[in-house]
Amino acid sequence: MPSNKEYNVKINRLKNTRKMTRTMKLVSMSKLIKAQEAQRRAKLYEDRLKDLISRLAATLDVTAHPLLQPNTKVKKALVFLITSDRGLAGGFNNNLIRFVNGWVNQNKANYEHLQFSFAGRRGFMFFRNRFDVKMNYVNITAKPDFTSARKIGEELSQLFLS
Repeated sequence: MPSNKEYNVKINRLKNTRKMTRTMKLVSMSKLIKAQEAQRRAKLYEDRLKDLISRLAATLDVTAHPLLQPNTKVKKALVFLITSDRGLAGGFNNNLIRFVNGWVNQNKANYEHLQFSFAGRRGFMFFRNRFDVKMNYVNITAKPDFTSARKIGEELSQLFLS
């Protein structure tokens, strides 16, 4: 039969565990609130960007830029796939890879040549032995920045125009 001292030790341990659990809850709640705020700001940015693009598109002549001209004889395709490098995004990566793989299986007969470019290690690791890899942008998805996005956009635009 345990003594009163042993019961008190167990009670104190349970109280310490309760304190740690409460602290962990507070930390995770703080992180959740920060993530929700970032999501809210991103949604606001998206709305403003859509508004700007729609206003610009209404004023543009479609023949003004070569990227806006339709091309009916498409023989080559370049798929640009953005996945994560690592972390707990397995469901996201798996669903994205499954979707792209299905799209390729449905549409590969429509193209003479199909190439891939990647931003993120997961997509590259899956498709590297299956298709022709044009570019693999390493360590871009962990902390994306404007200069990397501009570089990728310019390279993809040049490939499209050529």
